[in-house]
Amino acid sequence: MRWWFLLGILVSGSIQAESEVSDLCAGWRQHEANPLIVPPPGEWMIADPTFLPPMGTPDGRWHLFAHSLLGLHHYVGEDGQQWERIAGPLRFGALRPFLLVSGDTYYLYYEQFTSPLASEIRVSSSADLSTWSAPTTVLRPQYPWERRLQATNGNPFVLARGGKYYLYFSAGSIFLPDALYFEPRYLGLAVADHPEGPFTKLPEPILSPEPGHPYFSQGRGSIKILPPFPGNPGVLALHNAMYRDAAGHSRSAIHVLASADGVHFEPVCSEPILAPEVSKPWQRAFVYAFDARVHDARLWLYFNARSGWFIGREQLGLAWHSWP
Repeated sequence: MRWWFLLGILVSGSIQAESEVSDLCAGWRQHEANPLIVPPPGEWMIADPTFLPPMGTPDGRWHLFAHSLLGLHHYVGEDGQQWERIAGPLRFGALRPFLLVSGDTYYLYYEQFTSPLASEIRVSSSADLSTWSAPTTVLRPQYPWERRLQATNGNPFVLARGGKYYLYFSAGSIFLPDALYFEPRYLGLAVADHPEGPFTKLPEPILSPEPGHPYFSQGRGSIKILPPFPGNPGVLALHNAMYRDAAGHSRSAIHVLASADGVHFEPVCSEPILAPEVSKPWQRAFVYAFDARVHDARLWLYFNARSGWFIGREQLGLAWHSWP
């Protein structure tokens, strides 16, 4: 596989700058009513949101998918701020979804655990965001680095550009001793000609833990390439990474990254744009996975946060970034 050729397509399709890069390191504002979505009855988590604004949906409403312990849930809303759960759990045991729109078809990617120590990425398609095809598996662990502690492929994000589909995914695991659960260790990349594959992986991770780094020392969580907006000159991304704070607590925060080729990423900001805050009890311990879309001259960022470590509640919040 000539990876330089495929990645050249990615770069050639990069967004052209309309002005200088927006200052994504500052100016983020959280919704005053956060958290906006709480766990379904009887559960203590709702996490890893993916959403579509009304311009991209068949009924002109907002649609959001997220997972609880039981599986995926479907929410709708009129303004992107008030939500109603209309279905769920869908795909029992599924987690970390992502919605891709390609032509007239919606693709719902998600991680599915096949055993306590193994997961894969599956996809279903729909014409109306309501009726979904039977899932097919598009990615399974194949390299040794994808099998660290757990053999996992998850946290899918798919970028359609230049006639190709670029699937960014997490792989392998780290263990959080204070929370007593696993989180992703690496981020990888696979490429296909069709949204349902077959996908061919890069043989090495594109992001790995960096020992000694204040924010990237543990696991590399998830990544989303940002959509077009004024001042975005190329491949800008948001990324949540795991680290330990000065007191030794496990943490996660969201950062801005930049890339010239969609493979090699560097941080744009010296500090995260969203991080745990003692003053916000619902996000006291972790700020986790997310989705970001453009609507009404704003970058909308839905994310989940956790209130504690082993004992904690996970809920969904909204943050915005605007530009002139």
